[in-house]
Amino acid sequence: MAYPTRRHHPGAYGPKRLRESDVLSSRFVGDQTGKCSRARGSGAVSITNRYYEDSTNTANTVFTYKIKAVDGAANESGYSSAASVTTLRTLITSDNFNRADEATQPGTLTVRSNTLQLTPYVSGATDWVGASSQSSFRASVSILSRNENTDSGIGLWGTTVVDPGEEEGEEDDVIYQDHIYRVGEISNASYQRLFLEYCWYEDQELMCDSWVLSSSNLPPGPGTLTVDATSSTRRIKAYWNGVLQIDYTETDTSRPNSGTVTLWTDGGSPVLDDFLVEQ
Repeated sequence: MAYPTRRHHPGAYGPKRLRESDVLSSRFVGDQTGKCSRARGSGAVSITNRYYEDSTNTANTVFTYKIKAVDGAANESGYSSAASVTTLRTLITSDNFNRADEATQPGTLTVRSNTLQLTPYVSGATDWVGASSQSSFRASVSILSRNENTDSGIGLWGTTVVDPGEEEGEEDDVIYQDHIYRVGEISNASYQRLFLEYCWYEDQELMCDSWVLSSSNLPPGPGTLTVDATSSTRRIKAYWNGVLQIDYTETDTSRPNSGTVTLWTDGGSPVLDDFLVEQ
């Protein structure tokens, strides 16, 4: 099977602008200027505006600032109480699938009706690569349909394998994700929950273990699945509509903690939308 074309929009959000009201309860008066000190940095920075714009920070990081006033004779006040801000994440890729339908191949996730769908119904796993070579990140996707015996969700830290077609007349390579964590929503007659598993292939057969199931049923209707992965601690957290459902830490250090981020499904006829990956 082959992956459908995706849109890739790299970019970063701008620096965090700290206004005076963020860190100081009173305003500068007269000929006062000021100094701003950052906990992660090299000393105080002189400022003359009513705000301080820090363009040296990094994404998704907590920074703590404090400020002091300086008059025309260089007399300095004491520092204000410290205030902390968290910088925005860096956008890696996003896709709302609002474009023309793509050619459909059996067992392939493709764009149809401005969503991502598996068409026609097949039994077996398929993947759609969203971003490659990610370590720590946050990804989310809207799951619009939740049919019985349909599993779908976000894959992480996988390895893309290209298997050339071996059968006579077979033109397309078979592309799949090996050694990958899969986080998703599973529905059957008894429950609708989130789960996490680690999967790999042996002799072309999909093997999975480390099965983790959320303790409570999900509310009915569509929802948003969010996965927050921290590479250094191998911690994976899964949320449904912003509510934490799974908090898992991998103890097997032989398993990957970086790699592709994908959307995946295993059977059924899922409908996915609004995919986002950030660092």
